[in-house]
Amino acid sequence: MSLDHGRYRELIDARVFSPDSFATALVSRRRRPIAGPDGRLIIIAADHTARGKISLGSNPLAMADRFTLLDRLVRCLAMPEVDGVLASADVLEELAWLGALNDKLAIGTMNRGGIIGATWELDDRLTAYDTSHV
Repeated sequence: MSLDHGRYRELIDARVFSPDSFATALVSRRRRPIAGPDGRLIIIAADHTARGKISLGSNPLAMADRFTLLDRLVRCLAMPEVDGVLASADVLEELAWLGALNDKLAIGTMNRGGIIGATWELDDRLTAYDTSHV
């Protein structure tokens, strides 16, 4: 399973013209128990962009391409060995809308507004989602 450009265009159109369809996709997706049959979990970490971590090697924007990010996540989540994904709420919404979260764990992140290297980096507030809205 992969994401093609036509389906990605539909997703963008849905964001603009049918934003409620994302909440519907999240609520109606098939759920699963937390632990799988072997008691282990493989969770894909995909919250890098929400934390401003978008560079890879010498490419400062390697992970900034939304299509590529979603395509890779859809491919990973299609693997039976992968149990779920850790991502920001917007990415989880889009993966649910694409049908990639059926029978997978969806773990939402709540990111801080700290500036890396600032003296107050760890003493700051959450800037986006809280537990009841992830």
